[in-house]
Amino acid sequence: MSNITVGSKVQVTKGNRNFGISKGARATVTEITPTGAEFSHCCHIALRFWSNTQVFWARHVNRLSDATCNLNKGDPTQKITIRSV
Repeated sequence: MSNITVGSKVQVTKGNRNFGISKGARATVTEITPTGAEFSHCCHIALRFWSNTQVFWARHVNRLSDATCNLNKGDPTQKITIRSV
């Protein structure tokens, strides 16, 4: 099990055309912000790709400890899947 933390390198295992992210893209985690109980313990995670930084939601901070983690931008049907490198 690998834990995704600030400064970690991650790889996209399932991309999303709507976000402009393809499978195999690599990024660096620049920020993780837990939101607390008022937002169902979701957390914001900022990923810095080559050209830009994008902010996603993770279901729970503990999900960042899983082998793969699903991230979305508010619509759970539009997601990417990442893993630690």
